[in-house]
Amino acid sequence: MKRTDTVIDKEELGSNLCWRPEGRCNSFTRESILASAPPSSGVYGLVHFDRQIFIGESDNIREALLRRESEVDFKSQRLKPTGFTFELCGAESRKLWAAELVARFQPLLQKEMTLTEPRSPSDDPMLNETDQGDWKLGTDSD
Repeated sequence: MKRTDTVIDKEELGSNLCWRPEGRCNSFTRESILASAPPSSGVYGLVHFDRQIFIGESDNIREALLRRESEVDFKSQRLKPTGFTFELCGAESRKLWAAELVARFQPLLQKEMTLTEPRSPSDDPMLNETDQGDWKLGTDSD
C-alpha cells in the first residue's frame, strides 16, 4: 500500500476528524486486532467514535495495537479507543508519515500532551517510564 492511497483534503478536515486509509476503521478489540492488523511495519491510528485520539508507528502494527489494547490505564481514560486503522509503510518513511498525520489530524491525546507542561510518569496514569516517549512521539520501537 502506498501513502498516496490516503487522500487528505485540508478543507474536509473539519467534517472528517479521523484518518481512515481507504475508509477502513476496525473495532478496537483483541479479536479484531488479531484478525485485521498485520505483523508488519506501518503507521496506525486509534479513534474514539469519530475523533482521532492517537497516531503511532511501529515495526509491527499488530503487536503495537495489542499493547495499547491491553493497557488498563489507557482503556479507562475518558477517550477509550473504539476503533483502529493502519497503513503499511516501510521503516525508512514511517516516522515522517506518522508525524505528518499527527500534524494534520491533531489526535486528541497527542494534542493534550503538547498543551500541558511536561509531567513525570508517576503523575500520569496513562504513561509509564518505558512508554513516556512512545505516547508523546507516537512511536513503538520493538
